Amino acid sequence: FPEQAGDFEKLSKLGWALVQAHLLRELPRQNLAAYHGKGDHNVEAVRYSPEEAAIFINKTQCFKPAPLAVWEFHIGGYQVLDKYLKSRKGRTLSLDEINHVSVVADALAFTIKQMAAIDTAYRAAFPDCG
Repeated sequence: FPEQAGDFEKLSKLGWALVQAHLLRELPRQNLAAYHGKGDHNVEAVRYSPEEAAIFINKTQCFKPAPLAVWEFHIGGYQVLDKYLKSRKGRTLSLDEINHVSVVADALAFTIKQMAAIDTAYRAAFPDCG
């Protein structure tokens, strides 16, 4: 535990915000991965286009913007959005699934930002630990 109460409070607040975001309870929305295109909503082949910052599920439909860092983010050895969409290959996405991709993209973007803030706060609280 940090020796200073202020350091403990800061780390606690950052960690609590991360937990709430992962539970999708209190998630700052950035409107990432909005659904675009016309078609049948069928997941044919999942691919990422860095030029468009878009995740395509077929030739005409995609989620964008999807920053590269969000697309590449791994949890437990899995690339989160890739795994979610590829597990639905050959299926038609429901409205809930389409909306969930956007929420998860926002959660991942928040996680990336929050991890950096936690690292900074940790280094300040424990300067001798690296």
